[in-house]
Amino acid sequence: MKFDISAPIIAPSNSAEKRIICAVWSPDGERIAVATADRVVTLIKSSNNETSRLPIKARDENASRVFTITGLAWAPDSCRFAVAQSDMAVALYDVGPANATDSRKKITLRFSHKSPVLCVAWPLTSSTDFVYGMGDGAVMCGLTKMKKSEELYRHGCAPISMATAPRMNSVAVGHLDSSVFVVNLDTRSRIIALQTAVPPLALAWGSHICAAGADLQINFADSNGGSLSHVDYSNQPDLRSFTSASFDPSGQTAIVASKNNLITFAYSARLQTWQQQSQLVFDGLYN
Repeated sequence: MKFDISAPIIAPSNSAEKRIICAVWSPDGERIAVATADRVVTLIKSSNNETSRLPIKARDENASRVFTITGLAWAPDSCRFAVAQSDMAVALYDVGPANATDSRKKITLRFSHKSPVLCVAWPLTSSTDFVYGMGDGAVMCGLTKMKKSEELYRHGCAPISMATAPRMNSVAVGHLDSSVFVVNLDTRSRIIALQTAVPPLALAWGSHICAAGADLQINFADSNGGSLSHVDYSNQPDLRSFTSASFDPSGQTAIVASKNNLITFAYSARLQTWQQQSQLVFDGLYN
């Protein structure tokens, strides 16, 4: 696999306030939303790199803005996104389509809780419902049409990562006790798909589920919990914790990120296993 690295779309900075929390493409590929530690989401158009800034509001708008953005997930319509916040709230923002001539950006819904919101995901098959996890172990479903939230399940350890299924209304949730659950949002059923050795910081779902973390082990499993592949990089001293993972649109190629490293894997139908294809090493990459 060949990589092309383009020029920075956001200028680098040594300021802790400018640290990037997450960068998420809209489903239509027209914009990327970049959330930074200064509680701002920058929307960047892919066509011309035009940017607009959206300050994220605190749960209590009269209080000081002492909170952190902990996650962001676009709705399938590419006009809305949900923002998870450490001040015990998750908010839904409407930013309109990428080609809109007006500049509407507004909060349309907010759910407040008694525990920090740690992660959020929005299934591509659902226009109204998204999922988020909280520090007290609860995994919630935000029902935007009904303007309320409901608890999907509660676990003894907090959820730290989420990934949505590419072609069904399900989400994978990784917890601090290293368990990975698959939740079907249509039936509200839940199974355990993986039990890793360390918390799954990197979690993605393509044709299979990929989970990895600080022990440099990468695990692939199907949605029913069947183990497919296990790749061990613990003997490579230059690698650090795996912190992020993603699949290409086909679901047949996975990419896992570590400090200064991007490692790609492809699924071999003949061998029924995932195999490393390439490794890109360069300075300046972490999450």
